Amino acid sequence: MIKLMMAIILYISVGVVHSQAQWSVDFTIKTPSFTPAGSSFFLTGESKSLCQWKVKCHSLKEIAPHIYRVVLNFPETIKKVKFKVTRGEWSSESTNSFGAAHSNFEVEKTKRNQRVIVNIANWKDLPNLGRSDNIRIIKDFYSKELGYSKDLHIYLPSDYLKYPNRKYPVIYMHDGHNLFNPHFSSFGKVWSVDRAMGRFENTQQAIIVGMSSDLKLRYDEYDYFRTGREYARFVVNTVKPFIDKSFRTKIDRENTSLMGSSMGALISLTMLWDYPHIFSKAAGLSIPAFIHQGSIFRFLKNRASAPKDIAFYMDHGGFGIDAKYERHVKKLQRVLVLKKGLKKTQLKYFVFPLAGHNEIDWARRVSTPLRFLLAK
Repeated sequence: MIKLMMAIILYISVGVVHSQAQWSVDFTIKTPSFTPAGSSFFLTGESKSLCQWKVKCHSLKEIAPHIYRVVLNFPETIKKVKFKVTRGEWSSESTNSFGAAHSNFEVEKTKRNQRVIVNIANWKDLPNLGRSDNIRIIKDFYSKELGYSKDLHIYLPSDYLKYPNRKYPVIYMHDGHNLFNPHFSSFGKVWSVDRAMGRFENTQQAIIVGMSSDLKLRYDEYDYFRTGREYARFVVNTVKPFIDKSFRTKIDRENTSLMGSSMGALISLTMLWDYPHIFSKAAGLSIPAFIHQGSIFRFLKNRASAPKDIAFYMDHGGFGIDAKYERHVKKLQRVLVLKKGLKKTQLKYFVFPLAGHNEIDWARRVSTPLRFLLAK
């Protein structure tokens, strides 16, 4: 009788443990920087734990600017979680860069505690990316320096036509096809620089000139030891004179700067160093100081001390391949300051722990380097 009672108790105990067994998912949702202020964000999904598609299910809490989080538990019987992200209505659910509502996000159970990070490109109730009257595209702009053509993607401030006598600073950006319209971008994702500029005060407006790139050529064009010198001469001797002639620009160095990401970050620094009479500032996002056997260090070794009155911004994320950048970027920081004499006030270095190596993450923080370049 005693053995029977113990067996029953053991059976019940195991059953209770089994019924309570759960696995958890840490949902981190990264929202666009142009999301309307005061928005609330919700997670909903297929399972009972996600309210079976009730639009306002689990509220997300902000853990960093434009980054939200919630941790939820699911029964062991659920092997795959399907979910969506909204701003409280189906009319404001998340979309991809082209404006199409996302199909269900999914996370499969592989371990007891899991994490999923979702990058939101846009919202259903907001205009499609890159659809702006302020953007001009000049196709097949020929480079005698490179021997082939590129497209120029140009953003004009919203008040450009309103004030016909006003002149503007110019920021020259690499990978220009990835800046505004996802239909032209390499991976269907963009920096949304036009939306970032649209939130700036009138006194901080600028013309943005993006030179397109080719995935097969950019690794050479953005490296000074390959075809980077020719590319730099193209920007300085062909693109800039054309822009200054065609648009109302402030042509002096104090109002002319550079910006790029990844390999584009490296060419921005090298061009700033070699053309300080043309550019006063540059910004490099997710700068890969180690790439091409550390070619940026070889470049600096062959150059004199830092040019007078230049300033450089550099950053990287802490997620994905960007997580491997820190050691090399800190080495670059030491070289620039200790060996090349760049003053600490001339160098800004930021780390964005939850950012990866992609256009949407660059879009989320692009206002920071833009303000750096436009500051007086």
